[in-house]
Amino acid sequence: MRIFLFVSLPKTKCISMKRNFIKPLLICSALFAAGAVNAQQPENMGFGGFQFREVKLENADKIADVNYAGDDQAYHNCDIYIPKNAQKPYPVVIHIYGSAWFSNSSKGMADIATIVKALVDAGYAVVTPNHRSSMDAKYPAQINDIKAVIRFVRGEADKYGFDPRFIATSGFSSGGHLASLAATTKNTKQGKSGSVTVDLEGSVGKYTNMSSNVDAACDWSGPIDLMNMDCGGKRGEGASGPEEALLGAKASENPDLYNLLTPVYYIDKNDPPLIVFHGKEDNVVPCCQGQELYDHLKAAGVKTDLTLVDGGGHGMNMYSEANLQKMVNFLNAAKATRITNNGNVNGNGNANGHSKEKVNGNGQNKEKANENTSKGKTKVNGNSGATDQKSQEPTSKGKKAKTKKK
Repeated sequence: MRIFLFVSLPKTKCISMKRNFIKPLLICSALFAAGAVNAQQPENMGFGGFQFREVKLENADKIADVNYAGDDQAYHNCDIYIPKNAQKPYPVVIHIYGSAWFSNSSKGMADIATIVKALVDAGYAVVTPNHRSSMDAKYPAQINDIKAVIRFVRGEADKYGFDPRFIATSGFSSGGHLASLAATTKNTKQGKSGSVTVDLEGSVGKYTNMSSNVDAACDWSGPIDLMNMDCGGKRGEGASGPEEALLGAKASENPDLYNLLTPVYYIDKNDPPLIVFHGKEDNVVPCCQGQELYDHLKAAGVKTDLTLVDGGGHGMNMYSEANLQKMVNFLNAAKATRITNNGNVNGNGNANGHSKEKVNGNGQNKEKANENTSKGKTKVNGNSGATDQKSQEPTSKGKKAKTKKK
């Protein structure tokens, strides 16, 4: 059975919709993804856009259903794509499917024919993991799983020919959220907002002594500020959506918990390079989300790039050859910088074994690597003004820093 949603919307610079319009679209999309937990997903349909469930990549050897947690649970399996026309060791990209966090078994629909193919063709090994859904466990279980995948890649580098000097995350929609969160929580074992603390690192898998840091990230249409899904600077009254299912609470009841789900909450100047793609006509995750992520990264001094796609929806009209090549070029540049500057990486994934300090907006030390401390960040208001289908390098003029409450 196939059900398609077609919504006609006026063309604007960046669609901004109230939550009461977004909510039914999110729920419909999520129901399809949720059905994937215990049933085969319909072909050519998914929260990550229209794509086939099984795609054979001619330029890759696929190793299917590798369990990264050592627990034989299907939601902890991943597929590994090894490029045929590249030499070991292979830089790695972990690409995460979109499902509004409702699916625990969609690795076979993780943009295989588009993003994954482009990465494999460029010589990257690609890991597409399953992760626990919001029905399996509440947050932070999902980011715990992704961090376990990152540690697994380091721990199994010799077996699969991975190059631990460069590991990146990528994802679409909720997968883009997790990819971005993995990047902005670099060197952060716990998140803290107000009286709420979450364990970001977790203890999934056997490689808990290794680093879960990543060296770059790609966000495709991800929700990255869960308190601003209305694009109005605050969460709407009575708002409800997949985030509530993920957290088991409403924002009005526990705003601190929503902060800790939000990648922009953790951004600081030491975060890895992150590239953002978002469709201007995305009617599920409005493109103010991509703009906001870019603005915060830019203001913090993090290397970043933003492409707002004319006619781009939520997975539709997003994966042009030009955009895929832009992603590859961004990762290649980050890889070259990483390997040149940090050629010697120890078993924990820290360059030369050095600790790395996190700094808040006032220049004060927040924490050091490998310390079990918590992190809050500086958040910036402002809009840099997106250009049509162009990478952006605007300055942060006129932006005013606002320190997160601790």
